[in-house]
Amino acid sequence: MAHLWEVATTVQVTLKMPRVTSRASVVHPEKFYVYALFKPASYNPFYIGKGRGQRINAHFHPANLSKNTPKTAIINKYGNLIKREILCYFDEESKAYEFEEHLISYYGLASEGGCLVNYAKTRFQYSDKFVEDVCLKGRLNREYKYSKEVVFSVYDKYFKDKLEIYEVASATGISENYIYYLLTGKKHKYLFKEYVSSNPQVDTEYLGRLSRVIRKRPESQKIKDAVLIEAFYKVCDTGCTVQSVADEIGVNSGWLSSVFVGKDRAYLALDYERYRNIRKGRASSKVNNLDIVRSLLKDGKTVMEIKEITGFGRTTVFRYVREISNGENA
Repeated sequence: MAHLWEVATTVQVTLKMPRVTSRASVVHPEKFYVYALFKPASYNPFYIGKGRGQRINAHFHPANLSKNTPKTAIINKYGNLIKREILCYFDEESKAYEFEEHLISYYGLASEGGCLVNYAKTRFQYSDKFVEDVCLKGRLNREYKYSKEVVFSVYDKYFKDKLEIYEVASATGISENYIYYLLTGKKHKYLFKEYVSSNPQVDTEYLGRLSRVIRKRPESQKIKDAVLIEAFYKVCDTGCTVQSVADEIGVNSGWLSSVFVGKDRAYLALDYERYRNIRKGRASSKVNNLDIVRSLLKDGKTVMEIKEITGFGRTTVFRYVREISNGENA
């Protein structure tokens, strides 16, 4: 297979013969591709991009044409006379990025004497015009709220030091919500891509840890330590179930249990053994619990009424009812 740069010769032939079409046909929508946009009667592109699916045609959607950029100004001026060409398909996104950056370098940015109105020289390096037109006008002030050094320190603490989100927040002074956005790529996405590309050893590990971040309910990250301590003693001292207390403070019962046994917020130093012993004691009284639920069912009580009377979690009541039903049908 020819090296990527050797393909450039073939691509330049393609660029000299663009087709006039109102919509580009994406033959392999599942693959990544590099594409070019041409003004009418021009052999040189005014925009080079990398995409997947219908990315090449998305530039012409009315919602995108309302943006005030050099690219949309050209598209608004010429409309369907703009020529759209997919130049090359790739199985790997990194190869598509590599080829896109090569073509941008070859044709050059208009702000630097070339013919392209692209803002970015590469996915990580912005042109001076981009900084002047976008960043300095405040459009990205919210997006780039923190410096690269600060953002990378967040990634290091999470991916390398294995700190939890609330611990990273405490160490950096950044809110837990904002750190969540950093780790999911919703903020500083280009810095995130740069970090992952320069730290390949955390790439696969990131996917696993990120899935846990996404699954973790945001409410649990906002709960104050004092609330969790109070919840712990409510379960241990008053006999309330973890489910009922979790419902009361608005968190997942599984996550609350992980706090009580020291798997999360370990710095609270709760009496883990006491909680474990209480769980064991409640497990040994399961037979009595079944008898209580069976008696309430005979009295015509509903599941929700049994939940209120016993303090059991709804899931627990359903499980007891199911076991009682299965036992009677056996």
